[in-house]
Amino acid sequence: MFQTATIRFDSGSLSLPANDPYEREVVFEQADSYVRRHGAASVQLGDVELRVTRSRRASSATCTRCHHPLRAVIFAVAERRFCVRCAEHAARP
Repeated sequence: MFQTATIRFDSGSLSLPANDPYEREVVFEQADSYVRRHGAASVQLGDVELRVTRSRRASSATCTRCHHPLRAVIFAVAERRFCVRCAEHAARP
């Protein structure tokens, strides 16, 4: 089954293959890059849509899954916030 991920940001979108762990890692690295440039984006991967935002200040917020402090980029699904590694896990088919 061929799977694609779509990253949407203010000035457009980017579709990338997301069939294996390496391709999904590239998707999340690209999402991180776009958020650092544009401030916000979304990643659609199958039925999962993640909102991706840039943290504007130091926060005591932690990742829902691993409980590590959230850094500059935060991935969110519904009310759960994830670090990039846990977001990759949460978006797996």
